[in-house]
Amino acid sequence: MADFQDLCGLPYCGGAIDGTFMEIEKPVAHGDVYWCYKKYPAIMILGTVDARGIFINVNCGRPGSVGDAATFAASALRQKIVDKVWLVSDPLPIGGMAIQQYLVADSAFALNTFTMKCFSTPVAPQQQSFNYRLIRTRRVVEQAFGRLKGRFRILVHSSIRNPRFAADVAVVACSLHNLCERWSCPFEQQWTIDPAQYAAHHPGQDEHANAEREAGGDGVRNAIAAYTHANFPLHQA
Repeated sequence: MADFQDLCGLPYCGGAIDGTFMEIEKPVAHGDVYWCYKKYPAIMILGTVDARGIFINVNCGRPGSVGDAATFAASALRQKIVDKVWLVSDPLPIGGMAIQQYLVADSAFALNTFTMKCFSTPVAPQQQSFNYRLIRTRRVVEQAFGRLKGRFRILVHSSIRNPRFAADVAVVACSLHNLCERWSCPFEQQWTIDPAQYAAHHPGQDEHANAEREAGGDGVRNAIAAYTHANFPLHQA
């Protein structure tokens, strides 16, 4: 949390979450459900990273047609947060509210007390400050996926047909990524790939998710927005 605040200015952030596709060969059984919107069969890799781009949770193997937000909604990670098994540090008082740890996500995810996303139409200065800080924070997970797929091209395209085995490969790749990042292994510039190869946002998903809000999410976001604007206004960025 301290690393995220030092990096981007958001207080009490416990991680950045996003999803990407791993292209596979079309499975023999129920292959059509693995067809993603990018027009190839794939499994989902849902990853949560810390401020260093280290994966602290991964969920791999759901069909590419499901999407990252729906994968999170049905994940053990979300259930652990709801059951107060994960993200359980003592609340931080901000703006008269007791703020629990939260994840930052893109607009496809639902807004609630433990998943923060940008204001869809920022008007007030504090909303603009919040959006700027959240986008910078979320960029950490996008960069982690870029480095992950840059090192392990099997995640960009593979001939694996068994989705369960593909999920195992993805988990191993994430673990090896963590070792490489922790030990500062070289990353060659020529390994960098087009962001389109790892962005997994689904067209039409944002509008549905924007209406999906759980009690308390707006209040928590407003309190954090006021804090970020008071302490890290845009002109100081």
